[in-house]
Amino acid sequence: MNRDGWLEIAHIKETLHAHSKVVEKKEELIKEFISITKSQDYINNIKPYKEEVAKSCIRSSLRFSSEAMEFTKLLVGDILETKLEYSKYYVSPPYILFHLPNDKSEQGVIHTDRIKECQNSITVWTPINTFKNTYPPISIFPKSHSFLVSVCQKLAKKIFPNLKQEGVLKKIGIKRLDIYPGISSSYIWSSKLFHVGNLNLSENYHCALVIKITKKPLYHEPSLECKDLIQRINPKSIEFNLLDMYKNLSKHIESIEKMSLESLNIEEFISNVYDYRKLIDLGTRRALSFTLALVAGRYPDQPSSNYFDLASYMVEKEHIIALERHLRKCNDKKVVLRVFNKLSKFEKFNTYQEFTLFNKLKKRFKVDAINLRRSSSVHDW
Repeated sequence: MNRDGWLEIAHIKETLHAHSKVVEKKEELIKEFISITKSQDYINNIKPYKEEVAKSCIRSSLRFSSEAMEFTKLLVGDILETKLEYSKYYVSPPYILFHLPNDKSEQGVIHTDRIKECQNSITVWTPINTFKNTYPPISIFPKSHSFLVSVCQKLAKKIFPNLKQEGVLKKIGIKRLDIYPGISSSYIWSSKLFHVGNLNLSENYHCALVIKITKKPLYHEPSLECKDLIQRINPKSIEFNLLDMYKNLSKHIESIEKMSLESLNIEEFISNVYDYRKLIDLGTRRALSFTLALVAGRYPDQPSSNYFDLASYMVEKEHIIALERHLRKCNDKKVVLRVFNKLSKFEKFNTYQEFTLFNKLKKRFKVDAINLRRSSSVHDW
């Protein structure tokens, strides 16, 4: 990492070839995605989140594909060659960003990737495209990760309380740098560095693969030690038929939405979802867990959104941030205890991620009734 808090690395040899395979896979999926949006199932679907479900089919298919898994393994290996200390760090599974042309739902806000519980960490962002972007899909703010800048920011915010984040950074001499990425490069930045995802102004379907390398496991989702990943001969993968996947995910989400509306209370909803998950195979459950969390995040005002977050955790622990989001909306600690007590009928809470999450909630709500065993068992991928 340079003093600016970021760097670009060009892919070579095996990693370059593996990247090209991920790009080929993405192009195949785009064709299938377009077919889905023209299908009668999609046209007849009146749900407001149907586009998000269709997009999540591409994101899940690529996320769990053998191509993405192999590329991630080789990319992490390249990073470890330059910084061996990361071998004892943890890596998240590939997270896929997929932006339609002029896709306003994917336009981000200025933020950092810092998560206190992960301690030191970096983000690795890789474009998955056959074309060179005509617009900057991301912008970064060099040097914004430093301690001195964080101190200056606090002072600037007191002096200029009405300024937005970029305005505050400008006041202390930190300027935006638009990134026009190379086709075969990855970009690494400190988790403390400010950055933003930009609106896709092109006619192309933009895609990127993101991983996080963290000193402590990322408690929001599965994590795996970097040294264990690069030693895997065949990283775990799942293959999907995109149209079947869209039909299945739409059916399952509508069923869970119906449960949320018909269940008499939260306890009944939890029981119903655990009964329902028995009917779904593991691969579909992983994609469904991911999709429920995405839909809930994109449509927070939908009546069933909060239930989707809870169901995401119960279906499969693919995106545990959904459970945290659900519980953080509770203002009454009695409700949190009701949810925890009912979940404990089905779950052992024996992973590092669950311990970390519920321990945070114990401190927030000041409750001792949540009994946890400290676990070093990391839920991996």
